[in-house]
Amino acid sequence: MTDRLIVIAAAEFGNFISWWKILPFLVLFLVWAKLLTWVDKDTIAAFLPRSAINGGMFAGFALATLLFFSLPGLVLSLLAFITIFAIEIGTYLFIRSQKVGLADLGPELKKAFTINAFSSFGKSKDVQTSAGEVGLFTKSGAVVPPDVQDPARIGYDALQVVLYEPLVKEAHTIDIVPNVGGAMMRYHVDGVVYDGANFEKQPIADAIAFLKQTAGLDPAERRKVQTGKFKASVGPGKKELVVSVSGSSQGEAATIEIDIAKRYQYDAGDLGLSSEQLEELRSVRENPGLVVLAAPKGQGLTTLQYGVLRIHDAFVYRVMTVERDPPIDLESITQNKLPGGASQAEEQKLVSWVCSQEPDVVLASGIESGQSARDLAAYAQKHRAYVSVRANDVFEALSIWVKLSGSSGLAAVTHVVAGRTFRKLCDATKIPYLPDERLLKQLGVTPGKVNELYKPSVGPILDAKGNEIPDEFCHGLGYKGRIGVYEMLAVDDEVKQIMKTGGNVASLRQVFRKQKRRYLQEMALQRVLTGETSVQEMLRILKPESGSERPSSKSAVVAKG
Repeated sequence: MTDRLIVIAAAEFGNFISWWKILPFLVLFLVWAKLLTWVDKDTIAAFLPRSAINGGMFAGFALATLLFFSLPGLVLSLLAFITIFAIEIGTYLFIRSQKVGLADLGPELKKAFTINAFSSFGKSKDVQTSAGEVGLFTKSGAVVPPDVQDPARIGYDALQVVLYEPLVKEAHTIDIVPNVGGAMMRYHVDGVVYDGANFEKQPIADAIAFLKQTAGLDPAERRKVQTGKFKASVGPGKKELVVSVSGSSQGEAATIEIDIAKRYQYDAGDLGLSSEQLEELRSVRENPGLVVLAAPKGQGLTTLQYGVLRIHDAFVYRVMTVERDPPIDLESITQNKLPGGASQAEEQKLVSWVCSQEPDVVLASGIESGQSARDLAAYAQKHRAYVSVRANDVFEALSIWVKLSGSSGLAAVTHVVAGRTFRKLCDATKIPYLPDERLLKQLGVTPGKVNELYKPSVGPILDAKGNEIPDEFCHGLGYKGRIGVYEMLAVDDEVKQIMKTGGNVASLRQVFRKQKRRYLQEMALQRVLTGETSVQEMLRILKPESGSERPSSKSAVVAKG
């Protein structure tokens, strides 16, 4: 009898610890634990009540665990666990959306919930970077900081100053510009230039020497242009840095481009085109014809042309380009590259060859030769073509193209798209305000129809007790990311007739209105009214001959080592 009881007890205990039953719980437990860690950090960045949210999240976690081990049956236990898990996620996202929105969550969640993030549990990394330090990585692995007694340490420390602030603020370009006293550093964030540190001669020379060594360049070469790359990080994830160093009479200059490819990874739907504009471009993509794409310098023309090109599935259609010094390589697209200084004869020869291959789609940017333009127009009689020009609006763009290509070029054109890129207000820190009636009238808005507009925050962010809260969203810049606005003109028979008789702009504007189109200014104003950008940003971008501004900032002086 005793032996039988022992056997029964053993069987029941073995059934209780069956791994196939406990495994789903362990997986969900791991995911939830990771979520709790992420939420704890995110509450600080999103300016949410950390203690209250952490308490609620942990209470839900504890309740779900208790129910899993209390309820009868594996299916019911898992259902209860998953339901509470979903309620907690939904509640937190709802609270966060009311405070700062959810637009920034994609990259953050990707970092938190990748396989690498889970596999890092219990593991130590080879090289740990301290707060305020930039991790450097070459093909051989992490760069170990030189010892404090090592002469190379001066260059390492100066390079840290060059890289840290721009990387934290998500800059896309860093410039080191030599001058009589040493060098100055500038960095570009969302198309705006900010002043960085000033350096004396020796520290910046040492910094560039360390930079060249890290990028795989020859530190002894001080005249010829050298280009290399490495990776850097100031937190989770690494950024690719492409370095170009050249000599001058005052010293070496350097330009560091950060994550170049990510600047142009926009599909047409992400550019900022209105739903009507996007639908119109998609509706004619199968038809032959030529579309002129336009923007001023520094206003997203390359992003526009690559985004529009992605309307066509490069895995289904044969797509080719003709480009001068393209910034990135496009997947599944045959890019035919010209040097920046290529002659018109070289360009015409390449354009002629590309057209002779009869691909389904051709994109040509920076065309300078009239013969190249005419060849593209002829190709567009049976195929789809896009050309890009530097112009302020659709009327100027069309005029430039017709002047270059002649009447044959005009016959092929179906649409003209012109755009600008605006910085987006930081959702977490933007400040609402009641607009002045005079301002609304200047903007063409009827007073009383707009309750509030938004502007960037000025100064530090304070909590209820007056303590400064770290701004982990836009780092005090007031803006985060950019969005495009566009105007579009359909080049119908009426437009072509106006262009043939001199291209009177007033007449073109009448046709533009007849087509029920909206100007760039009107499209931008809509972004202002919805709180996506500010009046100041709209005026900065739309003013004639708009260029990059350089906001004032405190500059550090790196003394001699």
